[in-house]
Amino acid sequence: MEQKALVMEVNEKNMILLTKDGQFVSRRLSGICPQIGEEISIEENRPKRSFWFSISVLTAAAVLFVVIYAGKLWNQGILMPMGNTVVTYVTVDINPSVELGLNSDQVVVSVEPLNEDGKIIIKDQELVGKSSDDAVEIIVRAAADKGYLAPEKGNQVIINVSEKNPVPDKKEQLETTLPERAEKVLTEKNLKAKVNVIKTDFDLYQEAKKLEISASKYAVLLEAKEAGLDITIESIKKSGLINAIKNAGGNPQEIIEKARQEKEFSMKIKKWDQELAKKNETRPEKQMGTEKNGILFKKENKQEERNKNQGRDQREKFNKGNSQGISVQKNSYSDPERLIHDKSNMKETKENDKKSGAGNQEKTREKFTRPDGKFRDNPYEKRNQKINQGRNEGMKGNIIENKKKKLKQKQFQKNVFNI
Repeated sequence: MEQKALVMEVNEKNMILLTKDGQFVSRRLSGICPQIGEEISIEENRPKRSFWFSISVLTAAAVLFVVIYAGKLWNQGILMPMGNTVVTYVTVDINPSVELGLNSDQVVVSVEPLNEDGKIIIKDQELVGKSSDDAVEIIVRAAADKGYLAPEKGNQVIINVSEKNPVPDKKEQLETTLPERAEKVLTEKNLKAKVNVIKTDFDLYQEAKKLEISASKYAVLLEAKEAGLDITIESIKKSGLINAIKNAGGNPQEIIEKARQEKEFSMKIKKWDQELAKKNETRPEKQMGTEKNGILFKKENKQEERNKNQGRDQREKFNKGNSQGISVQKNSYSDPERLIHDKSNMKETKENDKKSGAGNQEKTREKFTRPDGKFRDNPYEKRNQKINQGRNEGMKGNIIENKKKKLKQKQFQKNVFNI
């Protein structure tokens, strides 16, 4: 921006100017030298920014960055205010499993999906900062919207409460409000499902964490073992809790109801520890699996199972005449009529060979008979003798080889099929 100034003094390099607002300024001479008393136009000098001004700008940018990203970290449960420690863990198991960490005010301060389906339903959901019942409602609604709860499915919603630092006056509230909010969503979606609340202690929650399953699934697993069902953690992770119980021959609702009514799981774990210790003492030479938290998780011998399956497959193929490693015609062993037919064909073939051989000999004798009646030397006789000799030796070799094959087949049947 330009302003008018009056030239007051001129020297070799600079000139002193008086501005309209009464300030004296210095400017470097450039071009034609002005006369003293002449009014000229000059540009205003912009005030130089100080070092502290630059620092203040950087500080403001840093504060803005922290404010923006702190909100995202808060929503993800990574950043929590001081004093908001988790005192209660709530897990919602449908097939997706999601774990919520609550503070003493029952506000969600952490969220963790416990399987891949859990990651799907909490995606783009802001759960941190919500109340526990609001968070449960959001999770159940998301599961219904994404098809995990459907009219044709045997829907089960299991809500688990594990208290790290129990708050007596909050217990009944959680057991009441959480299933009510879940049932509210099911009613709106016209879905029939059973909502169960399972309460466990923090010790069981920690053991479940080691096994990478939710506390409610671990509690139901303990009850299933108590009922004598052959169920493992692997089957639960693979097919889900409800299907694993059904596949083991149990009633899911009955097992879940027992887990819901159980108040002290630590005694049940100790009971299993004692029973398994006795079993291991009586059968020390045959260790069937490993022991974790009072439950014997069987590890089947995969190689033995593979051999059994392979033996069964080979037996079936052998009966069909196409077993692996053996080429056997079924009719040659089990069809008497075919056997008789093959023998008769072999007999006819030999007779034809004899007749053809005799006829060829007569023709050859006529061809090589001299006029005096004496038999002329046949130049092909020696060659034919060698050929016949080699053929006979080959037939003998084949017979020996066939006998060896039969012996190998019998030995194979004896070893593999126990025949």
